[in-house]
Amino acid sequence: MSNFIEPELTKLVENLVDPDEHLRRELSEALGKVLRPAGARFKFSIQTVEASSAPDQVKPWSIPLTKRLWVRCESHRSLDYSLLADDLAYQLRSLDLPDFTDAVFRCVAAGMTNLDWRLRVDLTPPLVLLHHWAAWGDIQAITRLINAVLWHNGLQVSGILKNWRLHLFCCVRGNTVQFPNKQQAIDCVVPLLSQLSPQGIQGATIYGVQAMSDGLPKEEESPFWTHWLDLPGANDVRYTMPPLVLAQQGDEQALKFILQRLLNPDIDQTFINGGIGISLLKRKGLLHIMSESPVCPLESQIVDPISKVLGQIALPDILGVRIHGRISGQHATQWNHGIDFGVEILQLPSNTTGLPIQPATPNWQEWLFNKGWLRPAASPPNVLSRKVLWSWLGAGLVLMMGLDIGGSLLSRQVKASIAHTPASQSPLSYGNTLFDEKMAAYQELCATKGAPDVLIVGSSRAMRGIDPQILERELGDRGFANARVYNFGINGATAQVVDLLVRRLLQPNQLPKLVIWADGARAFNDGRSDRTYATIADSRGFQQLPGSEGAAIAKSQPFIINGYAAVDSFLNKTLSKASLAYGQRDRLHQALQSLPPHLLGERSAAELVEAEAINRSGFLSLGAEFEPGTYYQKYLKVSGDSDNDYANFNLAGTQDAATRQTVEFLQRQQIPLVFVNAPLSDRYLDNTRQKYELAFKQHMQTFASAGKLQFVDLVGLWMQDYSLYSDPSHLNRSGAQQVSTYLARTAPIDWQVIAATPKKASK
Repeated sequence: MSNFIEPELTKLVENLVDPDEHLRRELSEALGKVLRPAGARFKFSIQTVEASSAPDQVKPWSIPLTKRLWVRCESHRSLDYSLLADDLAYQLRSLDLPDFTDAVFRCVAAGMTNLDWRLRVDLTPPLVLLHHWAAWGDIQAITRLINAVLWHNGLQVSGILKNWRLHLFCCVRGNTVQFPNKQQAIDCVVPLLSQLSPQGIQGATIYGVQAMSDGLPKEEESPFWTHWLDLPGANDVRYTMPPLVLAQQGDEQALKFILQRLLNPDIDQTFINGGIGISLLKRKGLLHIMSESPVCPLESQIVDPISKVLGQIALPDILGVRIHGRISGQHATQWNHGIDFGVEILQLPSNTTGLPIQPATPNWQEWLFNKGWLRPAASPPNVLSRKVLWSWLGAGLVLMMGLDIGGSLLSRQVKASIAHTPASQSPLSYGNTLFDEKMAAYQELCATKGAPDVLIVGSSRAMRGIDPQILERELGDRGFANARVYNFGINGATAQVVDLLVRRLLQPNQLPKLVIWADGARAFNDGRSDRTYATIADSRGFQQLPGSEGAAIAKSQPFIINGYAAVDSFLNKTLSKASLAYGQRDRLHQALQSLPPHLLGERSAAELVEAEAINRSGFLSLGAEFEPGTYYQKYLKVSGDSDNDYANFNLAGTQDAATRQTVEFLQRQQIPLVFVNAPLSDRYLDNTRQKYELAFKQHMQTFASAGKLQFVDLVGLWMQDYSLYSDPSHLNRSGAQQVSTYLARTAPIDWQVIAATPKKASK
C-alpha cells in the first residue's frame, strides 16, 4: 500500500534537489535536535517526486506536493525508533515545509549492512490538509480556513451544518458592541466557499452578529444582517451527495476521508504529528484498510471506530474487511483484524483496563510480595510451597508488630480524632473486611431508604471509576431528581464475586432497578487465581448460605489454597482488629508517603489505606494523577506477558458460568444490565493486553447481540488523558466524574427504567 522510489544509496550523500541555504540549515537543526542526542549521524537528500494534489483530492483545484526528504542515519548501536518517531515528526512538521509530501528515514547500525529500521513521516502541510477536509464538507476545516482569511480584517466566524446548509455567524473579533461590515465579510467568505465547493453542502447563510464576552459569535440572537448564497452542491451532481452516501455507492476516496477524519478528530494534534494515515485496497471481495503512523496505532484505537462506521455503510461487492496497523514506512504489519459480513458482524454500542488489583483494606500477602520482602513463584498460589506459606505468615506477624510500634509512635504525635463512619455490622463475615463493611452499609441503606435505583458492581475499576454522587446529579438534570446510586465495587472482584452478591446475597427487596457492571477482561479470566472469591468461599458467612457449595470447594482445592485463604483471612482480620496502627492508618499513610519510593514497591502507599477515602455511596475518591514520566521511575512496569491477572487467559469456565448465571437472573427479575468496559491508559494497553481485550469485547458482544445486556465500551476513550488516571489502569476522581457524566449524558442507556415502579422480585 506504499510505493517509494528510492534514490541509490551512493547518491544519498548528495542533494538530488539542491535546497537553499536557509532550508538546509532548518532541516539540519530540526533533525539534529532528535538524532544527535541519540548518538546518530545523519545525511539528508531532497528528491523530486511526481506532482500530487492534496491527499487523494478529487476536486478541481489542487496544491502540488513535489518533494520528498530522504534521511540516512548511522549509529554505533541499534536505536529504538519508537523513542524518536514522535519527536522527528514534531520537529519536521513544525517547519511547515510548503511543498513536501513526506520524509523517509533509513537507519543502519555501524558496521551492519542490513537496514535497522525504516520510518515515514507525513509532511502534508496544514493548509493542504485543511483544504482537503474542507472540500469534503468538514465544518471545522471550513471555519478554520475562513477565519484565516478574516483574521487580518478583525473578523471571526463559527459555523454549523443544518439541513445540508452551512450557517456561518460572523462577528468583530473581541468587540461585544460592534457588528461586522457585511460587504467586507461577504468579499472574504464567498470566493473561498465557491472555490472549495464543499461536498454535500447545497448553500450557505452568513449572519452578522455581535461577539460574546469570550469573543465567540452570538449564535442565538437576531442577526444585524443576513446573506444567502448557493453553492455548487445545489445544482452540480458532482457535489450534491455527502461523503457518506458516496461511500455507500463505492467511492473509495469518500470512504477514506470518513475513516481518516474519524481517526483524527483533533485537528491541532494532526498538525503536530501528521495523525493516522489510511490506505484502502480492494482485493478478491475484501476491503483492506491500512492504518499507519510513526508510532503504530493501537488496535483498540482503530478497530472499534472503523467497525462502527462500516456497520452503518453497506459497502457494495465487499464480503469482508481486513484492518491492519503498521509503522509508517514499514511493510510488515504489527496487527491484523478481520470482519466478515454476513458471518459475524460486531454489534458495537452507539458510542464509542492494568496492574493487579489491590484490595481496599490491607491485603498483607499482596503488600509483602509487592514490597519485595517475599517473592512468590510465577505460578498461581495453588502450587506455592508450604515453606512460602509459613514464611508469609511469619513475615505478616512481624509486619503487624512493626506497624503496632509505628502506630504507637504516631499516636503520640497525632491527637486529633480520626473520622470513621462504621455501618451496622453484617451479622456474618465473608472474610473480606471491605466486603463486610459495604454489605452492612448496603443493608442499612435498604432498611432506611429502600434499595437504590442503580447498583454499580465490579472490581476496583468500578469502585474508583463511577462516582454515584456525580451520576445522581447528572440524572437529576435529566429529570430523575430522586435517583439514588450505590457503588458496590470491591477490589479483586471477579464475575464469581458479582454473581454471589447479586444472585445469592441480596434479598428481593434489596435489588435495584438497574445494574451497572464496570470492569474489564482480567475480571473474567478463568485462568487466573480467583483469590478474592476463594477467601469469601472459605468464610463462615459463605458456609451459612442456603445450598452453599463451600464444603465442596474446600475439598476440591489443595491444602495450599485453603491455607492461603485461611492465612489471608487471619492476617486481614487480625491486622484490622488487633493492630494498634489500623485505627490510625490515615496518619500511617502520611508517614509511609514520606519514605523513599523504592521502599514502597509498585503500588502507592495510599492504596494500603484507601478504605478511609470511600464515601457513604461506596465510591473510592483518589486525587492522584498518573504521570508516565515519573511513575515508572518509582514503580516497576508490568507487561501483559508478565501480568498474572492475564495468565492462562481463558474466557470459558467458572467465570463465564458465573456471568451467565448473573445475566439470566437479572433477566428473570426484569432488571436491565449495562456492562461498562472501563477506560484504560495507552501506557497499560500493550500488545498482549490488546489481544486479550479484543477477545473479551467479542465475548461480551455475544451477550449484547442476544439482548442479554448492553455493552458500553469506554476503553478507547481518554487513553492518553493521563490526568484522568491514578495509575495506568485505574481512574482517579476526575476520571470517575468524566465516566459518570458520559454515562448519564452520552451513553445510550434507557434511564427511564429508574423512574418506573419496581416489579416484585423473587429469588
